[in-house]
Amino acid sequence: MVTATPSGPDDSDAEASPADSQAASAAAQRFASLWLAGAFVNDRTRWVDSMSDLVDPSLRPFLVATPASAIPRTSVASTVPQLVAPTFGAVRVTFADGTGMDLQMSATGSSWRVVQYLPTATR
Repeated sequence: MVTATPSGPDDSDAEASPADSQAASAAAQRFASLWLAGAFVNDRTRWVDSMSDLVDPSLRPFLVATPASAIPRTSVASTVPQLVAPTFGAVRVTFADGTGMDLQMSATGSSWRVVQYLPTATR
């Protein structure tokens, strides 16, 4: 598991709106699609650069160190957001091959970022 500290105001008492969930889900889908592309990319730094607006900077070294052979050759099948606040929560991403990943997401303004990711072998 790879983790970064979320940033932003404390909104733990606020309810996440459908728009918040949709935005988090869209960012998770984009991150997961780019992460899966890493199975085919030789230049790990360039690959990670393509995700720079989607991931907390502290995750960069872990992404660069991920070998292409560790990434399944599949596609994103679905995303299910579970936000606990308007700017924080999780998104479960399921891949077409039955594997997936759990993403912890945090928003600053209208930009959502992955602050933790945990690939899963089976769903």
